Amino acid sequence: PNVGMALGNYANLFWERGDYQRSYELNLEVVEILEASLGKDHPAYAMALDNAGGALVSLERYEEAEPLVVRALEIRERQLGESHPEVARSLSAVGRIANERDQHPKAEKSFARALKIMEDTVGLDHRDALPLRIGLAVAVQGQGRGAHARRIYEELVEVCDRDELDHAPCAEARAAL
Repeated sequence: PNVGMALGNYANLFWERGDYQRSYELNLEVVEILEASLGKDHPAYAMALDNAGGALVSLERYEEAEPLVVRALEIRERQLGESHPEVARSLSAVGRIANERDQHPKAEKSFARALKIMEDTVGLDHRDALPLRIGLAVAVQGQGRGAHARRIYEELVEVCDRDELDHAPCAEARAAL
C-alpha cells in the first residue's frame, strides 16, 4: 500500500501541473496496487478511484469517469457510513459529472446531500463545503431557477467576505453575480 500511496502523490503532482492524462494513467496504477494489497472495499482504494475519476473529468471524459466515482461513493458509504465527509467528496464528484452532462436534477440531489453531510459534520462555512455550494448553484441554474442560484452565490460571497476567504469558489461566486 505504501508504494500505491507514494505513486498517488506523484499522480497528484501531474494533476496540479495540468497533465491530466499522465495523472490518470498513474492513478490507474494506484488503483491496481491498492486493489491487490488492500482489496476492493478499502477507503484508500475508493480514494484512488476518485482520483482517477477526477483526472478523467479534467479530460472531459465524463462517461468513463462516472463509474469510477460512483464505485468510490459506494465503498465510502459502506466503509465509512453515509454521513462521513469523504462520502460528501464522492457525492461532489458525482454531482460535478452530472452538471457537466446537463443532468442538473441528479447534480442537485448529489450536491444537496453532500452539503447536508458537511453541515452535520464540519459546518457549511468549512472550506470543503464552498465548492459544493458552487455545484449546487450550477445545478439549480441549469434547471432554470436563476433566482435560487443567485441566492446561493450571494450566501457564499457573504461567507467569503465575513471570514475574509480567498478561495476559488469565492471568486466563482462573485463572478456569477
